[in-house]
Amino acid sequence: VVTSREERPVFSHATLKMDSESKSWGLADPNAPFFPEARAHHGAVVIGDAMFIFGGESSNGTKLNDLWLFNVTTSSWHLLVSHRESTDSHNPTQPMPRSHFGIAPCPPAVNGTCFLVFGGEGRQFERLGDLWRFDVKSISWSKPLIKSPTQPNVRKSPTLCAAPDTFKPGDRWYGRVRVKRGLPTQQQGQSVILFGGSANDD
Repeated sequence: VVTSREERPVFSHATLKMDSESKSWGLADPNAPFFPEARAHHGAVVIGDAMFIFGGESSNGTKLNDLWLFNVTTSSWHLLVSHRESTDSHNPTQPMPRSHFGIAPCPPAVNGTCFLVFGGEGRQFERLGDLWRFDVKSISWSKPLIKSPTQPNVRKSPTLCAAPDTFKPGDRWYGRVRVKRGLPTQQQGQSVILFGGSANDD
């Protein structure tokens, strides 16, 4: 949650929940002993009864790459991966600090076991174009091996979502995304859709 006061942004670490029955907002973690640093432009994804929070930008402008889990049932936070200011570029073990990235649960065929992070904006405001996968069972990051001859351009603020398991070959519309070429039947439920964002020359 981000508010403003005298034109200066004030970042909040509050976690809010909406009660659909009473139609009212309240704190989701009123008694949490510790919680993520206040931030903006981070990513959140829900898998089962857990919400994962990754990266973003702190109130002093620092890009983050820590990963937190919020247990919806117990209303408690858990730090899974600590922030690292620098990573080994030759053999990285987690994404570099970033904000404004795309994030989505893995496709239906593997849903419940991982989520994906793509692109974003790095520490020097550079656009990123790498793809990362986080496995919720092993609590580890990995970079999927990309076998396609072409890849998306670097970008920030893209939209990433899992393709439905009913995704079939053909020129179709799904929401506001038009699929020019469909996927082979054996790949149904195993793909994600990446849309939009801003490139280096925006």
